[in-house]
Amino acid sequence: MKKHFYIILTLSAVILILSGCTSTSILGLSRASHVEELQYQLDADQEQDRRIQNDLDEIRNIDDSQLLALQEDLSQLNSRMEELQRVSEQLDLIIASLDQTEQETKELQLLADEFKIRMATVHEDTLSVLVTALEEFIGHSSEASAADTES
Repeated sequence: MKKHFYIILTLSAVILILSGCTSTSILGLSRASHVEELQYQLDADQEQDRRIQNDLDEIRNIDDSQLLALQEDLSQLNSRMEELQRVSEQLDLIIASLDQTEQETKELQLLADEFKIRMATVHEDTLSVLVTALEEFIGHSSEASAADTES
């Protein structure tokens, strides 16, 4: 039984030694090569984290500059929009003025047509009296304005 015990103990020691050579630790203590490998991996991970952080910072800077450019463009568009609104209001006023002028022109045309009809029915004697009266009126008006300007 002692012999079996020694055999089991020897086999356990061999298994323990072999497992220590193939694993990362022996009896819970890490091997130097495993620690170096972990340190190398940690350094590589930290370098990758720095690159990622640099990339993120660069993206943020690009995003910030693009945002500023977009805000400037938006400001310019808003000022252009306000200018176009003012021009639109002026055009509306001009259109309203043109509509009013057109309406007044139509009314004047109607009056001119009516005047033509009435003039056709007026006798020549009446016309000569009217022309004479207008000439006298214009003559007196021009004399009065000349007298006003002289005084």
